[in-house]
Amino acid sequence: KTRPKKQSFFENGLFYIFSYIAETIKKKSKCNRIIIITDTPSDLSEDYTEALFNLVSKIKTFPTFIDIIRVSEKNERFFKDDVKLNILASDTKGGIFYISDKKDFIPTIKKLVKNKQIVSTCENQNDRIKIKKEDYYFYSHLAKSLKPAPPNDVGLKCHFCQEEICPCCADVNDKLLFCEECGTTFHKCCITNYTIQHNIGIPHIFRCPKCQILLKINQDDIVSPYDEKIESAEKYIETEEIQLKEESITAS
Repeated sequence: KTRPKKQSFFENGLFYIFSYIAETIKKKSKCNRIIIITDTPSDLSEDYTEALFNLVSKIKTFPTFIDIIRVSEKNERFFKDDVKLNILASDTKGGIFYISDKKDFIPTIKKLVKNKQIVSTCENQNDRIKIKKEDYYFYSHLAKSLKPAPPNDVGLKCHFCQEEICPCCADVNDKLLFCEECGTTFHKCCITNYTIQHNIGIPHIFRCPKCQILLKINQDDIVSPYDEKIESAEKYIETEEIQLKEESITAS
């Protein structure tokens, strides 16, 4: 009863939540559920809204689902921020629910707390996935790269095929790669096939099947850059990094 009802803290609250999700997804695989209960329309500037949607585009693939419960004292169905809320909910495979009667609140909550079905954004797609540059930079710096196994470690076997030589390419020079966190080793062919089937929604990024930390393979093996003028995904990210440094120097 004492909280302010003329001011919405919708965006501020979501910024805190999204920051927390971005910090935790590196080491643990889990589905993020956000249920927003709001009775005050948001009236912050378009710049705030744009920044919020930019964050949503980055975390929604982990996956993150957002459902919104709009509570009104009257039988109102139209609010000035409806478009923004609907975009936010639909973009994260959620929904928006209007409640004007108190007895409908608990049934709605019970319905929403049920598990959402996790769907990979890369399944059943023959074409390469294209990711915008700003999101590409974020994803690629979030995960760790696999490292070549030391040449003196004789007898190492792939986690998947349990062989020293890759059965897919039969190339004796195909050296094993390993996860720095837990030491699990993989053939390039085996881990590429695994990533295609078990990525986190970002084509070249997956979780280590043993320790669950975020890892990445060579992006050019699976994805292509959004800018067709750039030949490789690595060059794509380097261009973005240079651009960010130039903007930082200009700003300072």
